[in-house]
Amino acid sequence: MNGEVRVLHVDDDRKFTELTVAYLERAGVETEFVTTVESALDRLSSEPFDCVVSDYDMPGENGLALLDRVREAHPEMPFILFTGKGSEEVASEAISKGVTDYLQKGGGSETYDLLVKRIENAVEQRRARADAERSRRFLEKVVEHATDIIATVDASGQIVFISGSVEEILGYTPDELRELGPFELIHPDDRETVERRFEERMADPDRPTGIRHRAMHADGSVVELEARAYNLMEDSDVEGIIIYTRPSNVTDSVEE
Repeated sequence: MNGEVRVLHVDDDRKFTELTVAYLERAGVETEFVTTVESALDRLSSEPFDCVVSDYDMPGENGLALLDRVREAHPEMPFILFTGKGSEEVASEAISKGVTDYLQKGGGSETYDLLVKRIENAVEQRRARADAERSRRFLEKVVEHATDIIATVDASGQIVFISGSVEEILGYTPDELRELGPFELIHPDDRETVERRFEERMADPDRPTGIRHRAMHADGSVVELEARAYNLMEDSDVEGIIIYTRPSNVTDSVEE
């Protein structure tokens, strides 16, 4: 997998833990180990780890108690219960508490191979979710500070998304404009042409899309706009038409 993986292994059986650490290290997984829940929490609070692998049956608090406390401080941290105490009751409780995976000890090298795979899968999934979340926040910031109106319209012509810049340009909040619909604010003399161009864009994604038109501001004034549309109906991430609209200095009526 891409990037190093750092695991914290928690087990009071030192000999077993040393064996597990040695195997994981040979597989390229950097591993630290502790023997108590409190030690694990101390390490997690002071050092970065990608995954926790914990036994269930330990003195004091057990592995599920550790899972509860890890979830409080690190909700997204992969947590694998690697235990010799196998039962449906333990597995069921672990799942209800949000364990990432559950694996029973024993079985020789095959079990360690499986543990390595489970760790890699869990960390990859977490990193993928983190990357997606960073991308989402990045795009939100870009849209938030965009001066153009950015809108997504579905096949029926309903607004799926519209950026907050619409309020500065047309005086309506995004929620108000979603209720009105994308064509309600078009100047009556331009509306038929704009609707026709939308239908053409739906039918022919490769057709040129630039258009200038007038729209009605919330205060009753007329605003000259210039728009470009991109048909991304076939893109599973969008499934709509993206429209970028900005004020235009052109004073003519509709231009194609």
